Amino acid sequence: MSEPAEQKPRQTPPAGGLRHYFAVTRGPWYGFVFALPVLVAYELLIWVFGGRNVVNGADAVMSSLLEPLTALLGGSREHLLAVLLAAGGLGCWLSHRRRYAGQDGGRLRPGYFLAMLVESSLYALFFGVAVNRIMAAVLPQGLLQIGGGQGGVVFNLTMALGAGIYEELFFRVVVMGGLAVLIIRTGKAAPLAGWLVAALVSSFVFSAFHYVGNLGDTFEIQSFVFRFVAGLLLASLYGLRGFGVAVWTHALYDVLVMVLKA
Repeated sequence: MSEPAEQKPRQTPPAGGLRHYFAVTRGPWYGFVFALPVLVAYELLIWVFGGRNVVNGADAVMSSLLEPLTALLGGSREHLLAVLLAAGGLGCWLSHRRRYAGQDGGRLRPGYFLAMLVESSLYALFFGVAVNRIMAAVLPQGLLQIGGGQGGVVFNLTMALGAGIYEELFFRVVVMGGLAVLIIRTGKAAPLAGWLVAALVSSFVFSAFHYVGNLGDTFEIQSFVFRFVAGLLLASLYGLRGFGVAVWTHALYDVLVMVLKA
């Protein structure tokens, strides 16, 4: 009987190069650290507005889903958020360190965050153009630009940051990621097929979500398709470039259309 083939360790690109940058910044630890300022800024602005009576919709949904856990722990939403951040951050750091332990201990490179910010800014600048180009092939009767917040500058900035962090966390990480795992593991589907179906479903839910509730928009096919395509692009960005870049791209795009064009 022949000996089992020795497993080769996963090869990682040399530290400091372009391939290394794209590899590590797509991972959970860089994504967590890069997205953290958006979360902190949003939560501080919500506090400035005097409470959580007006929050991003995805934030409200996630808070309501976590209410039983909050009650079980006997604390406030803020305490639960701190616990979840600590646990999530630790998990992301351990995953990164295990993957890149052989490369300077898996330390963070500050220059990479600047590059991620530039990268996200470029994606945000061309995001609306890309969505409209795709829409032109689907709805030839006209293009659309979602924009113009209903509140003041600070309120619109708050909503833009909330959309960036909580909509990416809920629709991309929870809905798309959870559905993909479910399809792949229970349906025995190929990973690519599972993620594709999950991206389509989560993007449909993401678009429909904007028309739900008292503050929801009036349904229009153009705006629905625009948001569905936007969801697909954000899902692709999440898959290819990770959580942090998707969060900043979403937040910066919403700042452009809700704050600067308000």
